[in-house]
Parts: sequence; structure tokens; C-alpha cells
Amino acid sequence: MNPTVGKTTLNARSPEDILALVPLVLGFHPEESLVMLTFGSGRGAFHARVDLPGPDDTDDVIDLLLSAALRNRIDGVVFVLYTVDSDTAFDLAPMLVSAFVAEHIGVIDVLRTDGTRWFPLAAGPDHEGTPYDVSAHPFTVQGVYDGTVTQPNRLALAESLVGPDDEVAQVEAEIPARLGRVPDLQRPAEARWLVDLIGRCLSSGVSPSAAELARLVVAVLDAELRDLAWTHMTHANARGHVEFWSDVARRTPDDFVAAPATLLAFAAWLSGQGALAWCALDRVHVVDPAYALAELVAGALTAAMPPSSWTPTPVGSHPLLA
Repeated sequence: MNPTVGKTTLNARSPEDILALVPLVLGFHPEESLVMLTFGSGRGAFHARVDLPGPDDTDDVIDLLLSAALRNRIDGVVFVLYTVDSDTAFDLAPMLVSAFVAEHIGVIDVLRTDGTRWFPLAAGPDHEGTPYDVSAHPFTVQGVYDGTVTQPNRLALAESLVGPDDEVAQVEAEIPARLGRVPDLQRPAEARWLVDLIGRCLSSGVSPSAAELARLVVAVLDAELRDLAWTHMTHANARGHVEFWSDVARRTPDDFVAAPATLLAFAAWLSGQGALAWCALDRVHVVDPAYALAELVAGALTAAMPPSSWTPTPVGSHPLLA
């Protein structure tokens, strides 16, 4: 198994490799979760995490994962069940295997982990487990070298999108001077400014000032200007956009965060960071449950659409830049 994390291809050969890989592809260490890693796809491998289902939800969760695997023409999967409840794991595992094998998808392995020991479910309930620690695993070390940030759990990943109160207050203080729809005659100039700001921040790694960020979040209240920022994203610069829009979302007051957080969600999906994308969409849902662009991104995530399906639009072709 040779999954790619960021720009690095990792060769996973053992259960410890798989357990070290999961936090890297998700962005956090799962708890009470079912994780599916996929391999060999006609459209592009993907990885999925869902809350560990209860008895009433098991069929729906299996159908969700199986549908995504079939849609992407997956050849093989590995399941990792993160739980201290061995009975739940042993009830769920054969149902997963049966459903996937029936659709001619190979199940490479099914593991359970309680966070300190891993258990091969094929070995039966009496297996004492094998201790493991991924903190010094070569995959973890490579992730640190590549700049991959792994949070201790999903809550920490979500909280990473909320910045310090003082930074948010600085932006909030600048917003009133920017409010009001950009006059039509000024929109081309605002579009050029928006593209220049994003390009400068991506190339330099420097965050926008509070005044610049306030101007930005007011600008993307305009759907056409927001979509201009959206079309600026490509497969090559997606990770840079994740860093940029993460910074913007952290520093943006809740009343104005729907557009920036949705742009972050899209960039995260485009760069293969599905968990971060869902966390960003969760923040959008709190402030604007019906935000249309967020619903489109959520649909892509739910359907496990591969990032390769996105065809960027050349920025220079946008009507506001013509």
C-alpha cells in the first residue's frame, strides 16, 4: 500500500504503519471512530472517518462507505476501528467485510485499536493485543518534516479554526469602515486587489493585516468576488490556500465567517484534507446553515468525489478581470 500524504508517498506494510498513517491523512488522532483507507482506484484513492456507529446506525454507515468506494472504483480497503469496546468491534467487522467482499472490493485488513494496543480482529476476541506508539514512527517523523500538522483529536482540529479573541477583535474593529456593497464601478478594481492580496500572501507566507483581512471578508460577501477567490484555487496551490484561508477563518468574526470558512473547506477538500474541510463546514453551519456554496462542498465530501475531478478556471478569464 502506497498512499500519498502531501507530496510524500508512504509505503505501508504493517499494522503499525497503518496506525501511523491514519492521523496523517485525517489531520488528527481518531477516537471512537471507524476509519476506512482505500487503495487502487480508477478515480483516486480517498480515506474516510465516521463516528463508530451504534446498532441502529450500522447499516446506514456501511452503505455510506460502500457507496463511496463503489463510486470511486476502489480495489481494496483497510478498516481501523478506534474503540475500547471489543464487542462493538467484533460485531461490526464481519458486517463490513461481507458488504465489501460481496461487491468485489478486497478487504486487506481489519484492525481494532484502543489507543495503546492494536488487535487483529481476524485473530479472535482473546488476542491480547500488540503495544504500539506512533510518536516516533518514520511516517510521523516524515510528516513533521513535511510540515503536516496532526491534532490530538477532532475537537482540537475544529478549535484550531477559532483564533484568539484579540486578533478577532482587531479585524472586527476594521469591518464597519468596509461595510456596504462594493459599487459596480469599483468591483473590477476590488477584484484585482483581491487576486493580488491572495497571490502575495500565498507567495510570501505573510498573513494579511487586520485592515486587509476586514476588506477581504467584506469583499467575499459579494458572491462574484467570493467565486473569484474560489477560482484562484488549483491542485498545485491548494495547500497554500488551506494555510491562507485557515488564517482568515481563525481571525474572522462569526457574522462574516461563512464565505471564508467555505473557501477553506473547498481548499481542504482539494488538498485531500477531508476532516479539516468538514470542521470548516461545521463552523459555517453554525452561522448560516443554508449557505449554498457550503452545501455544494458538503455534497462533494459526502460523495467522496476525488479532488482530481476539479478543473480550475483560469483566473484571468473571470469577467471582473476582463
